[in-house]
Amino acid sequence: MGQVESLKRQGLRLTGRLAEVELATQRAVKSLDLGSRFYGAAIYAEDKMRPAELAVIHQTSENTSPDHLEFVAQNLTRKRIPKETTSVGTALKTDKSGIYASQMAAHDCINIVAKTPESRFVLQLAFDKGAAPNIGEPEKLLHLYGHELSVFQSVSNLLRDYRDDLSVKMDLDPPQSPNGVLMFSDISGYTDIIATEGQAVAYGITDRLRNTIMAIADKYGGKVIREEGDGIWTGFSKLDERALEAAKDIKAAYRDQRSRDPSKTVKKSRIRTAIATGYMEPSLDGDIFSPSIKYNSLAFLSARLMSESSPRGRDFIALSPGAADVLDGFDPDKLKARKVKSTFAPRMFEL
Repeated sequence: MGQVESLKRQGLRLTGRLAEVELATQRAVKSLDLGSRFYGAAIYAEDKMRPAELAVIHQTSENTSPDHLEFVAQNLTRKRIPKETTSVGTALKTDKSGIYASQMAAHDCINIVAKTPESRFVLQLAFDKGAAPNIGEPEKLLHLYGHELSVFQSVSNLLRDYRDDLSVKMDLDPPQSPNGVLMFSDISGYTDIIATEGQAVAYGITDRLRNTIMAIADKYGGKVIREEGDGIWTGFSKLDERALEAAKDIKAAYRDQRSRDPSKTVKKSRIRTAIATGYMEPSLDGDIFSPSIKYNSLAFLSARLMSESSPRGRDFIALSPGAADVLDGFDPDKLKARKVKSTFAPRMFEL
């Protein structure tokens, strides 16, 4: 019983410390009129047990899009993140507060560097690209206090209490490397086909496309995992060029399918395929592509956004920046960057 009570007290203590950090951060943010282009605040601390990573102590979002909220939930909430690939890591390397371009989203960040007796941490304020204001003496935000503790005091107390085992006691998940590829294929002009040719013809087209994609997926070691109207999701558990070859085969197959169709509307339709890498939570049977993949993989969201942003007038294969970094089998010089309407994945590449 003594051990159980000790664990309960430990949990209450940590909860209290985190609540102090949250209240102090809110107070600091509210002291400024940051406007609608302010995206949120965060606190990152160096992790002594894992010097290449940062512990996300606090994270909040405002004035931002649903896809960014999901990005925060999946990648930042109760997480550790790599130090080298973030603007926070850059600020800590220079050991200087200032405005830094985010490496995780289309943001600019005011990163305020602080040092406690135990470790360093950063209070980050994120803004739309080019909208970060110049705040004179930003370090003063760390020391605002009234009835509550300041940001500096609250974080100092937390790092003092958990100087050697912060990530363990906070139960922070490690950075998750991509373990799979998602490919989303849909038909541009499908609504026009339904309107002019009727549902029976449209459904026949999607049935043939699904059968084609299933055969192509099987050829390259993937599998169809979800259907949404004319949209078909295919998953690959290997991060290699097979997904690229599958996308090329799907484009060729649909071109052949529509060329043989007598309908002028069908002939005007186009196939769009978007490929994204990401972490997929395995299902209980060990399959990387669980039934709930829509809700626990940012690759799902990324592929959907890329497809929606693709040009309508031609067949198109898009790669997310992560996929372009990881997958082999293409010439980087042939990739064309395009914008995506997203705050966390603002670019895609055309294959």
